[in-house]
Amino acid sequence: MLNNEQQSAKRLLTVKQVANDLKLSIATIRRFIKSKKLKATKIGKSYRIDANDYLDLTGHNQNQNEITQTNKPNDRPDFLYTKNPNHLRIFPGINSEVLEAIIEISDDIPALSELKQIISLHAKDCLELLNKIESEGIKDSQTAVNLLLVDEAIRNLTIRRNLFRNLIDKTGVVLLPLPPHLSDSFLALADHSLVFISDDEVPPHLKHVHYKHLSFVDPETVDRNLNNVQSVITEGYMENDNVYVRRNSAILIYQLCKKGLKDVFIHSIPHIPPHSNFVELNTGGERVDITYI
Repeated sequence: MLNNEQQSAKRLLTVKQVANDLKLSIATIRRFIKSKKLKATKIGKSYRIDANDYLDLTGHNQNQNEITQTNKPNDRPDFLYTKNPNHLRIFPGINSEVLEAIIEISDDIPALSELKQIISLHAKDCLELLNKIESEGIKDSQTAVNLLLVDEAIRNLTIRRNLFRNLIDKTGVVLLPLPPHLSDSFLALADHSLVFISDDEVPPHLKHVHYKHLSFVDPETVDRNLNNVQSVITEGYMENDNVYVRRNSAILIYQLCKKGLKDVFIHSIPHIPPHSNFVELNTGGERVDITYI
């Protein structure tokens, strides 16, 4: 039998455990903590949540001592999706975290013009979708948010479908690291010779992979093996309308642009890893479409 100290330790949950159990993003759980919706104790640089506080959040604090490892979507209270029950639910892993955050504050956005301002600041790639919704005669901001959720999901699924086709046709290059929800599906389809590691350090979920590092890819290899590449998938971010990617990725993309590269798909990262070297993406004056995934 566990003693009291062991029982207490067992009942302390990580942010990731809570996020996985509720099928929400870690960012959302952190927002719950910051807004005091969920009680948490900071231990070092991490948060720990008492199981009772978690059960208070979900409304199941009677005769339950642990989070089960099986996710049960029907156990999730409606308010975890949105403040407004009239809103559609997000599509986990498909809708962006920006729209997830907008859903949470959408009750406080009285005008469509204010919604457009937020989108233009934090999710410029969604602005065209919102403009289309407005052109259809939609004036209510909350109705616009609902349609934007669906339109963004459709757009993102279409992008992924086209990416999958490129990987199957061996015309797409994957540059690691990428987060698990992208790398798992991309690596299942990509040709081994078209996957490269662009950083000296990779996250734990990629420790088992064995792909060639970009540092060992010379121009002759690009000329010989990457002639038919149409798209590249990598991590990066935008700052002051400029796109930044890892240095090794930038060098390869520059070379491929000279060979007819059409698309660069970028997973936008929230912060730069301290050990990584990011530089501005240079296409050498060639026309290349940049799409965020």
